[in-house]
Amino acid sequence: MSQQNELLELVHQKGYRITEDGRAISFTGRELKLHLNRWGYPRFGSKLMNKTPRGVMVHKLQAYQKFGKAMFEEGIVVRHLDGNPQNNSVDNIEIGTPSDNMMDMSPEARRKNASNPRYDHKSIIADRKEGMLYTEIMAKYGISSKGTVSFIVNKSMALI
Repeated sequence: MSQQNELLELVHQKGYRITEDGRAISFTGRELKLHLNRWGYPRFGSKLMNKTPRGVMVHKLQAYQKFGKAMFEEGIVVRHLDGNPQNNSVDNIEIGTPSDNMMDMSPEARRKNASNPRYDHKSIIADRKEGMLYTEIMAKYGISSKGTVSFIVNKSMALI
């Protein structure tokens, strides 16, 4: 189990909770001050593990409360159904595949992500035309979603 997942179990065991509307509460019942990481996800600090400060992601603790250890299964990610990383209400949190997670984004956000210049579209299209599978393309280019590969291949080929 990853250290992040161990930390989630530990803070939950100690009584930290995320309310139904997405607020983080300490074991004393005090609302915690949240900080946004560079991707806009709220987190709070904890020194419960080896006395080293670690960030606890609010959406992941909410998912742990809702789904338990099922969220630790390989290939499972925590999703924000409305695509807003700051909406951690219990009704907005779900677990699923990276592809499911991509589909939670708005079409505009998916297009922006799929057209990210970090991916070499011409090479991806060439590899696909030569018969490379989506999973092989994902591994070769570090893409986490078949949906992203599909968008690059199908959207870009339509423009040719």
